[in-house]
Amino acid sequence: LCCKLPTPLPSAVPVRKREHARVADGSVAPAMNPFAADGFMTKFGELIPGVNDGIQALHKRAGNEEAYQRARKNNPVGADGALTRLGEHIPGVNNIVQELHKNAGKQEQLQRARKADPIGAEGGITKVGEHIPGVNNVIQELHKNAGKGQAAARARLVDPLGCDGYVTTAAEYTPGVNQLVQVLHAKANKGEHVQRARERNPVGANGWITQVGERIPVLNDGIRALHRNAGQFEAAERAEGRTLQALLSKDGAITKLAELIPGTNLLAAAMHELHGNHEEADRAIDLLRNWHHFGHPNGALAKLAELLPGVDIVAFALHLNAGHYPHALRAITKTERVIVDGSVTLVLCLRNLQVLELKELVIVNLSYHPKAFSLGSSLVDLAMNFLDMDKNGHQRRRMNRRRKDLALPTHEDSGMKREAKEKLVKSINDCVAGQIDKQIDNVKDHIAKAVKDANERLQQKRALHWSFARGLPEKLPDPDETFVRSVQDALERMTFRHEKLDFFPDKLMPRILPDDALSRKVSKYAGRTSLTCLAGCALLVPSLKALTVGCAAGVVSAGAYAWHEAAGFVVARLNRQNSEATEATVAPSEATASSASSSSSSSGPVASAPAGLVAELQLSDLPTLELGLCEYVLKCTALSSGGSMLAGRLPYLSSTCRRWVEGWIVDGESSPLPLVISVPLPAQCIPIGVEHGEPAIYLEVPAYTLGLLLHCRPSSSGSCVLERMRVVITDEQLGRLAECVRVQVQTWDLRKLDPRLSGFTQPIHLNFGLGMQWEYGSETARVELSDLSLSLHLPR
Repeated sequence: LCCKLPTPLPSAVPVRKREHARVADGSVAPAMNPFAADGFMTKFGELIPGVNDGIQALHKRAGNEEAYQRARKNNPVGADGALTRLGEHIPGVNNIVQELHKNAGKQEQLQRARKADPIGAEGGITKVGEHIPGVNNVIQELHKNAGKGQAAARARLVDPLGCDGYVTTAAEYTPGVNQLVQVLHAKANKGEHVQRARERNPVGANGWITQVGERIPVLNDGIRALHRNAGQFEAAERAEGRTLQALLSKDGAITKLAELIPGTNLLAAAMHELHGNHEEADRAIDLLRNWHHFGHPNGALAKLAELLPGVDIVAFALHLNAGHYPHALRAITKTERVIVDGSVTLVLCLRNLQVLELKELVIVNLSYHPKAFSLGSSLVDLAMNFLDMDKNGHQRRRMNRRRKDLALPTHEDSGMKREAKEKLVKSINDCVAGQIDKQIDNVKDHIAKAVKDANERLQQKRALHWSFARGLPEKLPDPDETFVRSVQDALERMTFRHEKLDFFPDKLMPRILPDDALSRKVSKYAGRTSLTCLAGCALLVPSLKALTVGCAAGVVSAGAYAWHEAAGFVVARLNRQNSEATEATVAPSEATASSASSSSSSSGPVASAPAGLVAELQLSDLPTLELGLCEYVLKCTALSSGGSMLAGRLPYLSSTCRRWVEGWIVDGESSPLPLVISVPLPAQCIPIGVEHGEPAIYLEVPAYTLGLLLHCRPSSSGSCVLERMRVVITDEQLGRLAECVRVQVQTWDLRKLDPRLSGFTQPIHLNFGLGMQWEYGSETARVELSDLSLSLHLPR
């Protein structure tokens, strides 16, 4: 082709080299031979069973060791070949492969084949067979004969005919078969499984067939009699709500219906009078009143709806949305009492008031009586409605836009139980967040009340002496909106953390010269003053000038000494103040100290600093609060007759004090000035709930002490900058407050807290044990409500 071209090829176009080089006799070169040791046809043949053996022999005869090893490795029927591995997963073939591995001395491959055996102890077919009734027993025997104890235990655990097998579980829900299963559990001494089978018995005291029969009139009376004969008084009480006797009672559904119909109402009134129920007889005669109360929670409509299966769920929803909690529970249970027992663990995250959330809700051993359809889910719906709606039936205040969205926690539960728990947790978080927002918005009212109380005390002080009347203002002004808003924002962003209270300041040391050096300076100044005074006495003419110079030197030396004494006094006073405040804040009570000292001998030394909860303001909020507070103080100072003059000199005085503090007490560039203030809070009586315009319940809070830690630094502008502010309370005081609240809550009648609970016929008392554990160095608290019990008495 190149010879036919009219012109030679351009140099830029490369000439393709010949791919097959030929030798003199015309054969293809060995490097390019597809049937050579590294040819592609040879490599392909190494993957074919049977052909691989011939190729191995050729490689070995040609002395090509590398190609020989490659062919052995690629052998599909070799020890690690693809067909061998496939055969290890085929029943029957696996045993042949094992024998071949064993004869070839391939121990590693032999163990692999035994493990992959589909009918071996860990095989897939064996595990499937363990879930087949009857086959499982055969497999158990095989495991036992082979000495496979672990596999035998696994087979017993998944036995479908075993105590926890799926066939046994299904049989426990089957009428008639359940009794046989109970007998088998009893013979096997499985007391726990016997109890489980009894609870699942469909024709038992709480079975679904029994409860369906209780909803049928007349049949209900027979079932109630059977319950009483069997000693199942709780089930008998549940069935009593639909008996003919209950329907014809003075408040029964048939009686209520008869009181609505003209003519039959007179018959109902006569029956009431016959039984001595005079009030009910008057009620039956008044037709207009009966029709007016037709839709009442105890009216005829509600009574009839609660009797009909399916419609009672609608009656529950209507009662619940109307805030009639007792009647809602009555529609589900048909009993006079509901008892709830169990333990609840709350995991709280208290990072700050913006992110105060319930991270996890753990409910342990929760039980409720009586056993009725949908009672558990009904209690959850009631709790969510109580949290979402206020006592007036309005939607509770939700989180405002300032608050961050709270992520829902994850639970190990699944299905409807998990969904119900997540909804309950969300309702609790929304309710708590709304209450926090409400309290933060009420800060303005609290500040106004504090100013009002301060004005009352101010008038009392001004009346004591004329100096107070001149130096104190007549009335304190209300803080402006900007300062109140800054206080609210600072409280909202305040962070919380549980840690060891070992950060209280040590003693301050004044920045002065040593005593001997200072005494030498004072002596030096005093000596010079004496010499100058003597010279003035010797020389009569210049005596006045000399005496003046001597007096000035004496004044300087005396001023330096007084400056030093003042610094020492202030440092000593600060140290004493910090020490007393620290001791009042973190010192344990006598009972706690004695118990700690008695246990220290056996459990090692007790930590010197206790642990507690620390609340700290954000650094970005401190300048705003400090500026607003200073402006308010200046405004209050300027209102008094003597304070206006002082207010004009405050900048000069503050600058002088700053230079003195920075020069003699602390190093303003390296360390701030620490200040500890103990804030003792007196015992309080907090009203909770309102009944007829008066507080229904009072919560008595004992006296406790908070610690306020301030870190200040003198600034170049003459003011004192607040660098850090923390409020602390010890675990001992937190525990004492929590225990005090727990004891009082157990004595409360919860019906007084909310009118929606007033329909319960007897006092509601919540009994529980309280425990609180903090994760050290974090903001997470674990609150345990143990042995919780609640009894709710329902109306008839």
